[in-house]
Amino acid sequence: MDRVHRRWLTFGIVGIVAGFIVGYSIYVFTSGNFRTVTPGECYRSGQLTGKQLVDYHKKYGIRSVLNLRGELTEYKLYQEEIKICEQLNIKHYDVKLSAKKEPTPGAVNEILGIFDSAPRPILIHCLGGSDRASLVS
Repeated sequence: MDRVHRRWLTFGIVGIVAGFIVGYSIYVFTSGNFRTVTPGECYRSGQLTGKQLVDYHKKYGIRSVLNLRGELTEYKLYQEEIKICEQLNIKHYDVKLSAKKEPTPGAVNEILGIFDSAPRPILIHCLGGSDRASLVS
């Protein structure tokens, strides 16, 4: 294969990969990457907008939220989540887990304690809903 064909092949592959990344990002942002773990008991997602949280509360009866990003009091989405949870009488829990390191035994014990006492259904979320939320769910 000559240089021109290799260059076009490279551009094509880069274009396909970029298209996939953009498409997936749009999907995650618009859906919140919401998934059912156990119907009526447990759901997982990425960080939701306030409207998404209200909609999922109405549709699935969410009674608890476990945020795996920790207290992010300076972020608007976190502030909105806390406000909506208070308005809708949703119990809210914060546990900070790293997206890149395994959870500490203390964090695991804290999560297990939350699972024992949290009203159901519970929504578990991190930023994208793929790594930490999947691991915990």
